Amino acid sequence: MEPLPVSEIHSSLPQWTSVIQVIEASHTKTTHAARASRVYRRFVFADSHGVKVSAVAFDGNVARIEGLLVPFKKYCIGGASVEEIPKPTLPDLYRFFWIINKDTLIREVFEPDMPSLPPYFHLTPFTSFQHLADSQASINMMGVVLYALPKRESHLDAPLVATRDYVVVDQSNMPILLTLNGDLESGAGDAISDSIASIESKPVIIAVRVRVKTDNYLSLCTKATSTILVSPRIQEAARLEHWYRSNRSALMSSVLEKHYCDPLLLLPPVSDAMLSSISDVVAPTQFPMGASWIKGRVSVDRLHRLWHLACPYCFTPNNFIETLGISCVAFLKDLYVFPRARVKLVVTYGTASINVIALGYEAEKLIGFTAYQLSQAEHEGVTLNLRVADALDGRVLCCYVSRSPESVQLAGVSFTIVTSYWVGDAIPVND
Repeated sequence: MEPLPVSEIHSSLPQWTSVIQVIEASHTKTTHAARASRVYRRFVFADSHGVKVSAVAFDGNVARIEGLLVPFKKYCIGGASVEEIPKPTLPDLYRFFWIINKDTLIREVFEPDMPSLPPYFHLTPFTSFQHLADSQASINMMGVVLYALPKRESHLDAPLVATRDYVVVDQSNMPILLTLNGDLESGAGDAISDSIASIESKPVIIAVRVRVKTDNYLSLCTKATSTILVSPRIQEAARLEHWYRSNRSALMSSVLEKHYCDPLLLLPPVSDAMLSSISDVVAPTQFPMGASWIKGRVSVDRLHRLWHLACPYCFTPNNFIETLGISCVAFLKDLYVFPRARVKLVVTYGTASINVIALGYEAEKLIGFTAYQLSQAEHEGVTLNLRVADALDGRVLCCYVSRSPESVQLAGVSFTIVTSYWVGDAIPVND
């Protein structure tokens, strides 16, 4: 039987085969239905024309295909159930999905050379992450996993969700944190942990449909539709593995020095060509801009308190006057709050202006006082607002800003400074 392109396969076709390349393969997941749970794995295939089709295997068929359908290998497949997608799709997309059953035939297509990424599989370089942070965009990335931080539990969802941060890097030498949540941590995370112990070699991963966040300056996080491919056997991954082995001493030193939370490495100063206009940043739109670089002269809100008490884990502020214990909503723990610096600014360029706030270390960097010094001064009856305003007013600041979290927006400030640099300071500029 002559293999057919994916676009010619439909639910009325009695028999068919097709040669496809596996583009995505999830780890084994469990769905909890009303009466019983089911295990399943999801796949994405593509033919030589780049037409993609989703496929799924349930229960006993998951074990039956163990060792098959390896990402980026090619297979001749036939006999799967072809079902129409219930939701309407765009006219140019394939209208069906496949269900792998006991009658499905799967045969690997031998290739003499290691496969490579198909041309339509786009990887975002680490140096482009800042242009997509806190936006609606999902990206694909490939990197070497250098280190795994301790596991933790998130209390923002019920039931408790296990999460873990991994330090990943590519040839840009910009290590960054990738957070795996829930099933991805228990599935792909375990596979990563099994192969990360050796210093001689580290696993390469491809993260599919992850988001760029401004947590920890710049970081990546998974979402419900994300997929993690661990140690894909492709030419691009092999080259990345070789690069790691040639640079492993410097790369592991970068982990010890915590380069993955260094703003100078993750978000160095930029040239004027990379700046966004303040009017564009503040303009109301259906889909707000992500994080952006802006520049302008600053003025300090002289009436705004320069510190607050916050949860030591999620940094959520509260209105307690003294350092008393609180029950944090996010972590469901009785905690002792601690002082955290803040400074509210107006940044003006031409006729446009924007209200921003700097928090924590970024506020301390701007105002020249630690949160402890600010709280002690206030307890001693010393007000530092005027001194800070006199030192900062009129200076030109280049800052990377993003929309504030809800807890900050309630205080009337819509944008938070992720990091900033005074214009004129002797810091290399990133073009």
